[in-house]
Amino acid sequence: MFKRRLLSMALLVGMLFSQPVPGAQAAVCDHVQFVSDLTAPDGATFTPNAAFTKTWRLKNIGTCTWTTAYTLVWVGGDAIGAPAPGKLPVSVAPGQMLDISVKLTAPTGNGSYKGLW
Repeated sequence: MFKRRLLSMALLVGMLFSQPVPGAQAAVCDHVQFVSDLTAPDGATFTPNAAFTKTWRLKNIGTCTWTTAYTLVWVGGDAIGAPAPGKLPVSVAPGQMLDISVKLTAPTGNGSYKGLW
């Protein structure tokens, strides 16, 4: 009787540990990871009205391919000469990285500025 109960418990424990455990985070179709600033890092200083190019390296950590129909859009903060929304230049498959740039203009006044994209 004890051996049968022990065997039953061992089988139950084995079944519990062999079941797949769902990930802590469900897969998301459109998901981006900031990798790095390639130009104009946070805190960079520019002379007033200076034109500069801001380039980010982004990684597609979602499950869907970003197509050329996707756009980079300024959504808030300081506009600093933000251009109209621009389409991605290439498609980016899940797991791939993309370097994307925007041409900006430094504000006329001294201070700290922040654009949200």
